[in-house]
Amino acid sequence: MKGSILTQEDKSFKQALEELNTRIAKEIQDAIVARIERLIGGATVAEVTADIDDERMRRTVSDLLLYLQVDALIASLEPLGVLNHKQVEEIHTYLRDRLSLPREWQ
Repeated sequence: MKGSILTQEDKSFKQALEELNTRIAKEIQDAIVARIERLIGGATVAEVTADIDDERMRRTVSDLLLYLQVDALIASLEPLGVLNHKQVEEIHTYLRDRLSLPREWQ
């Protein structure tokens, strides 16, 4: 590809990649939503993701569920006076950067 001129094949390939990314993101989101209630009910992340056969999907869903738990825990420390707002934001930034979360999860 030269400059910004895209051929029809380039557009089709780009569109196919975008559709694949959208489908994968939806599958991850659906897997998380399906497990949140059990997690809130006291089950561990390992327990609620044990049924996911694909190891990469299980790891991704586990990482995001653990991130959500840590995020909620950190946020709950601010009203208790354990952390101030700047400290909470600093920790959130650190976690997002280290986990390389997609923008839509931040």
